Amino acid sequence: MSNSFRNYLRITDRSFYDKRPILYDVADKIESFMQSDAKVMNISMPPRFGKSKIATAASAWMLLNDDKKRILRASYSDALARTFSRQVCDQYLNFYYLLQKKGCSVRVPKIYGTQNYWSIDKNQQKNHIGVSIGGSITGFGADIAIIDDTVKDLIQATSAAIDNQLNIFLQSVLIG
Repeated sequence: MSNSFRNYLRITDRSFYDKRPILYDVADKIESFMQSDAKVMNISMPPRFGKSKIATAASAWMLLNDDKKRILRASYSDALARTFSRQVCDQYLNFYYLLQKKGCSVRVPKIYGTQNYWSIDKNQQKNHIGVSIGGSITGFGADIAIIDDTVKDLIQATSAAIDNQLNIFLQSVLIG
């Protein structure tokens, strides 16, 4: 990849990440994972620590390095998945605007699709797909799946039924 994920975070939102230096270490682990043959990576942190923010940044960074990459982002609700998908799109485009502001001669790519399903410059496949747990991804492939905020509260987090639903989504939709 052309630029390290750690450097990308410094360029895009240094004040946030400097307040949480552990996220730079997480960025290094994400970058190592992306360069490895590993299939699964699990990041667990306390609430409000920056997991979703770094997942959004990782998605944008991956697309900046490979605009053919296909990323799926699944969350507990369609509204949250749509929000995360929009954040990735905005961050992706804002990086080009930042480069232009610094005097670089770059073309800002066009985005096509909806907030949940969008592609860069009319790619044949969707570059980013945002779905709820249990939502359909039929017809869409993905190179990377990021499952983030799978439950909305403690009741769901301790529910055997929700745990079963998440396992079914993982086994039959994502893996199967």
